[in-house]
This record gives sequence, structure tokens and C-alpha cells, in this order.
Amino acid sequence: MSTCAASALEFEIALQPKQWELDELIEKSEATTFGYGGRRGGGKSGGMRRIFLRRRFDYPGTDGILLRRTYQELKDNHLTPMFREWPFIRDWWRADDKAIMCPNGSRLLFRYAEHETDIDKLFGVEYADVGPEEAGLFSQREIEKMKGSNRCTGISPIKPIMLLSFMPGGRSHSYLKRIFIDGAKDRSVYEANEDPGDFAFVEAVGWDNVEWCRKLLVRDGYSDKDFYSWTSDQRKAYFLTSEYGRKLLSITDKVLRDAWLDGNWDAFEGLIFPELSDTIHNLDQFTNDFQPKGMRLVSAIDWADSGIAGGEQAAVDTEENLFFFDEYHERNRTVREHSIDLIAMLNSHGRQDYTLMDLPVNNINQDNLFSIQDAFRRGGLHTVQAYRANIQIGLDLLKDFLRVDPNRVHPFTQQLGSPRLFISRRKCPALWAQMKNLQRSIDAETGKVKYVGEDDNLDPARYLAMSRPKPAEITKRAPEKLPVTTFEQKAARSISRFDKSFGKDPSANEWFGKS
Repeated sequence: MSTCAASALEFEIALQPKQWELDELIEKSEATTFGYGGRRGGGKSGGMRRIFLRRRFDYPGTDGILLRRTYQELKDNHLTPMFREWPFIRDWWRADDKAIMCPNGSRLLFRYAEHETDIDKLFGVEYADVGPEEAGLFSQREIEKMKGSNRCTGISPIKPIMLLSFMPGGRSHSYLKRIFIDGAKDRSVYEANEDPGDFAFVEAVGWDNVEWCRKLLVRDGYSDKDFYSWTSDQRKAYFLTSEYGRKLLSITDKVLRDAWLDGNWDAFEGLIFPELSDTIHNLDQFTNDFQPKGMRLVSAIDWADSGIAGGEQAAVDTEENLFFFDEYHERNRTVREHSIDLIAMLNSHGRQDYTLMDLPVNNINQDNLFSIQDAFRRGGLHTVQAYRANIQIGLDLLKDFLRVDPNRVHPFTQQLGSPRLFISRRKCPALWAQMKNLQRSIDAETGKVKYVGEDDNLDPARYLAMSRPKPAEITKRAPEKLPVTTFEQKAARSISRFDKSFGKDPSANEWFGKS
């Protein structure tokens, strides 16, 4: 329980135990970027709202911002519950600014950003607290843009923080999982410019939130204090008897149920490549130093208007197994800079059979009459057009390559039972992560399929798969059976050959004399 003073008005902000744990971590730890989430219904929205509001009163004259993708989400998840919990806060609400104007000069802003361009417009000023809710729906690039405005100048003693709530899945799933989930177990996953001490995570589960069990507690004569005195297992069992708990438990899709109920970070809704396995497809499991001796080398690149370029180096053996063993993934560079490093990577492995590039980059840009493929060619990188097809067709082909064929000889173990596709997780981390995290969502109104996730290195892999169709099966043909010939047929053929040789009909009278 936290007490806030606003002029002569004092009010209490009640925090659930897990929300209190997060609040204490924010104030007392050295971390500046906090993750909060895991399962559905863990009280993430309420926790973020209460903590940000508490900090506005504890640190006068500071600004905080809560973000969602749409305004309706802001209204349903924050504004309506907040006005219901503290009706007097309506007096501080400024609809035009979409902000709570606190009496002490602090502001809590509520914003939505449907597109990355909206992020650019929002984050031109500083915010002491930045809170993208359901952060997985924002890309890593968008989250990092927000960090640029997560600061506070002046004399306030506040420590600027970013608080991200999220569940498994979403566009930035791999990024959030790496910095919060994987990083807690293995600090080597952090990149060179990331300080492991900057990150902290608090897991939220449905049975941390007493509100789901409120009706049951009243019925059974228990209090909130009783509920939180139980062990996590006891609260979970009780939660699963609640209306919401039963709904989650009744989900028949195991992947979805595991993500929403148990917070499984390795499986979530809409996963495209659930068959991708470290033990089956990771090239590093079978060799520490893959050498494509005697194999054909093929490669593909993908360039985006954002300046990101992805490239994949692969090898193909005589059985048409596809081995991805090196990659390129860089952003914010010129085409010439991309070309130089891509050429260096490809040349380090040997002569390429071909290097593919997506067809649209060959189209002329009407603004400058010069294509991106021409730009790469000028940089010394010569490519051919990739096989053009519906995205789903390419993804399905990759899935076929991943499936274990019980009649296929494994290229490393020589045993029956093998996929056609192997990826070095160590040398091709971007491809592995993008395949692991790509999701498919279906618009409920239009029925259109939308793919969610980064694909800068996945697209080159798709192009290469399309260029290596399943090899034709060789079937043994039975020897041709000669027709049975009669004496008359043999004689007829002989007469025919005689006629061609002498130009006369051997049955004519002149050959046999006159009668």
C-alpha cells in the first residue's frame, strides 16, 4: 500500500504482492529497464498504471507515458479502470492532451502508436518513465527508439525507467525473451553494447491477481489476505476453478494454452515453424566447424528500404540437403557498404553457383531510374532474380525441408530419418531467431493472413529453398519387351529393306522372268 499526497488530498494506491515486488525493484535496484509479464491475467496493466501514478506524486514535476497500439486499448485497459478506482482523478484529466495533470506539476500521458511513424512523432521530448504495454506488439526498433527519450533533466532525484509488460509472442518476442528471460540464465546472450545490470524481470501469473478469484473468495468466506497467504501452487489450483481460469484451461490448442496459462516462451500462438528443433536442425550439434567440401555454394540477399540487409550462405550436397552456415545482418548502412561486406563473406567460402535477390529490387525506381539491384551490382555484387512466389508457398517449402523423412539418410549419422534443412545456430543467429519467432495471425473481419516478425534473413532462406525444389525421384524402368514376330513379318521387313536398296519391287515380274 502506498499513500500519495496531492495538495490537501491524500489517497492510497493499493498494490498486489507481485506489483509491490516490481515497485520495490524499480526503486532499489540499479536496473533501468524492467520486464513485467508472462501469463495472461497477471495484473500487468493495473500494476503499470499504479506504479507510474505513484511515481508522479513521489517525484513532482516529472512526466510518464503509457503506450498501447490503439486508443481503444488505452481506454479499456487504463482510463476506464482508473476512473472507476479513483473517481476524483477525472478532475485532473485533460481529454485534449490525453493526460492526467497532477496538482504537483507531474503528468501521466496516455498515448497510442499504430505505426512506427507514430513513435517518431511521440518521442521528440523526454519522459522519466516510459511504459509500452503489450510490448511484444512493438518491434525491437520501436522499443529502442523509445529508449532515446527515456531521460529526465533538471533537479529531480528520479531514476528514469522503462517498464515493458508483455506475454510470449509478438514482433519483438525474440528480443524480449533474450534480454529478460534468457539473460537471467546466461549473460553471454547480451550484445556488446548492452549492460546486463540494466535489465530486471518480474514474472506475472494469473493466480497473482486476486481479482479473478474475487467471487470465489466471497462465496467461500476468504479474504485477500487469506488468498495471498497460500502457496503459488495453492493459488493456481484455486484460480483454475474460477470462471477465467476455467476458460484458459479449456483451450484445446496446446500451444496457445501453454503460452497464455503457463507462459511458455518457446511456443505461442501462430508459430509458423514449431518443428524447428535445436537437437534436429542445429548444424552445430553435428559438427563444430562445418566445411562444405565437395558441395555447391548458393546464397541469397534481401534489402529493405529501412537500410537493413540480410544475407544467407548455404551449401547443397549431392542429396539436395540444404546447409545454412553463415549469414550477414546489418542495418543503417549504404548499399556500397553492404556490398563490400557481403562480397567478403561470400568470397571467404568460395565460388557461388548463384546469388539470389528478390525480384522487386530489379524494378526501376521511377524517382532516379536506377534499381537497388543495379546499386548492388555497381558495388561489385552480382545477383540473379529470386524465384517469385506467394510467401506461404515458400514457407511451406521450408516446413517440408524441416520435416524428418523416415526414408532419408542423415548426412551426419548415416542413419535413416533426416530433414533436408540444417542451420548453424551459432553462425546464423538471425535466421534461427526469425524462423523460431515468425507468427501468423488472421484478421477476424477480412480473413486475410498477416505474418508477424522480422524476416530480413528468413526471406533469403525462402528464396534459396524455392531455388532447390525436391529432387526428382529416380525410378527403374522395366526392360522393354520385344514383340513376338512371325516368319511372315520377318520376310516382309526383308523385302522392304531390299526395295530401299535397289529401288524396285522384288515381287515384280521382271525380277522373276516372264511366264
